This record gives sequence, C-alpha cells and structure tokens, in this order.
Amino acid sequence: MLQRCLEEIQNASSKTDPTYLLNHEPQQNSYRNEVFDELLLFGKHHGFLDANDKILMSQQPLIDCLEVYCSDESQLTQQCRQQGLRAMRFTLKDGDLGTWEGRQKLYHVIFRYRPRNIWVSPRCKAWCKWNQFNASKSVAAAQKVMLAREGDEVHLQLCEAAFLHQHRMGTAFHFHLEQPVRSDMLYETPMQSIVECLKRIQCDLCNAGNLRHPVSGKHLQKGTQIFSSSMIMSRCLEQLRCPRNHEHDHVAGSFVKTNGQRCLTSEYAELYTKTFGRHLAKAMKASRMTNENALGCPLLMFHSHHGERNGPDEGESDVKRRRLNAKTTNPAGYPEAAAPKES
Repeated sequence: MLQRCLEEIQNASSKTDPTYLLNHEPQQNSYRNEVFDELLLFGKHHGFLDANDKILMSQQPLIDCLEVYCSDESQLTQQCRQQGLRAMRFTLKDGDLGTWEGRQKLYHVIFRYRPRNIWVSPRCKAWCKWNQFNASKSVAAAQKVMLAREGDEVHLQLCEAAFLHQHRMGTAFHFHLEQPVRSDMLYETPMQSIVECLKRIQCDLCNAGNLRHPVSGKHLQKGTQIFSSSMIMSRCLEQLRCPRNHEHDHVAGSFVKTNGQRCLTSEYAELYTKTFGRHLAKAMKASRMTNENALGCPLLMFHSHHGERNGPDEGESDVKRRRLNAKTTNPAGYPEAAAPKES
C-alpha cells in the first residue's frame, strides 16, 4: 500500500515537469462554424470572393440596414425608412434560414447589397428562462428543451457567420444582436465571439419602447440586451433603463386580440414597438453621418477566417469537428423565394 502511494505521488509530480507538459498539450477546441464555410463557398461560386476568400467587390455599403429574423412589418426597417435610411428586411417569407436554400437567399442579399448594419434577433424560445424552468421538471422535459436547442444551433452559427462577414468587410460595417436578458443562448459556443468582441448594451423596453400590456395598459417589464459594434448605439440605448417610476405588468399569460384570437403575452412582447424602432434607427443614422468605425476585435486575430478557434490541422478527422447539434453547458452561477425587394 505504501509503495503504491509513493508511485502515485511520483506520477503526479512528473506531470508538473515542463517536458511532460510539452508532450501532453491539452486538446484543442475544434469548433468550426460550418455556416460561415457555406457563406464563403457561396461568395466564391458567385464571384464575390476569389479562391483565397479575398473580397472582390467594393467595400462601400449600398444599404444602411438589413434586419434578419423579423416580421413582415417590423418596426426597425419601417422606422429606418422614415429616417431616410435605405433598409431591407429578411423574413420567413423570403427564405427559411434553417435550410440551405433559404440561407443562400440571405447570402445573396448580404453580398449584393453590402448592408452597413446587420441586425439579427433570433427567436429565443428554446433559451428563455421559462424553458430553463421547464427543463428542471423532468428528464423528458429536459430532453425536449435540448432537442429544441439542437434544432436552433444552425441559427446561432448563422449569426456568428454574419458577424464574421461584417468584420471582414471593414470598419464601415456594423453588426448588432438582440436577445432578452437571461437568455441562455449567449452561453453557446457560436455566440462567444460576439459576446467577447462587441459592446453589451442593456435597456428596458418599458422605457426604451413604451411597451405596454394590450389589455391592462400597464408597462411590460422586459429587459433586453444588444451586442453591438457601435458605441453610438450604446450611448443612445444605455440611458433608456427603467427609471422605476411606473407600475409594471408581467410578460406572462395570454390575452384575446381584437380579431378574437388568443395570443401569448410573450409573443406580443417579441415585436419591436415604433418607439424602440425609432431609437435604433436614429442611432444608425447618427453612426452613418459620423462615419463611425466598428469596434475592433483583437480576439479575431487569433481565429482563422473560417471561424475556427485554435483550429484543427487540415488533416484532422471530421469526427473531431463540432457538428451543428453539439452543445455546451451553462457556467455555474448563471445570472439573473427571391431576395427581398429593395427599399
């Protein structure tokens, strides 16, 4: 027994020797954004990129805002146009971004129109606090939530691909991602480059958007966060936190609309109000007028242009690459159709 203990101590001490560490390097993170690979492949096949992924097109924006993951009458695009900005939206009618065919249509818009701002707001249903609560009820409920998250993984990679593309286009191109406060989505691997590189802005839609319950008329208490490459956007929105001088209703339950259909309050609160859209449009307009440069990201200097982090060797087995349904766990202490018509 004593001999065995001595052997274990010697074995443990040898692992602190520099020669051991050199020969036993930790396994690299082989995450690879396959959707970004799709985007680059599309660009090469359609003459926007050369064989080495070098940008061949002009690096001057043609439109001011492209809104992705939005409704047919989204207020951001509408308010941008009222501010004199050139804006387009990409909705489900324009293409299902969960499919290769739908993503091709979005890639065409991104390359063809070169938006100064790309605004994405992927649906957070699988990542919201209610699903966090539901997952704790039973194993079956947890499996249902995990399956929903696996199905949404492609959308997370698409958001990162759009961000990486804007970064490659130059400092005139901005990216913004909006998610509710406490969304689990931000802990997923594809989100890390966005979270680490961009400015986190937090505001409350009761104040920033005058969001009210359609029945009670009370302000709805909903906090949101935006990860943005624009400091002007940050200064415009950070001052719109709730002043705590009014009564709130909760984003819960449902109500009956004027047409007799029942609607979840949470789904109603997902839509941007005119007030919130106007704040965003004014910030984008000020950014354009001042030729604001996008925030730099030294972190991306250590990433390959294919979206790899500590990327694998070219000969590495595909089995080791992270697929679209691979997941990450939350850290401990988690805190509270053709291209769209041109405007």
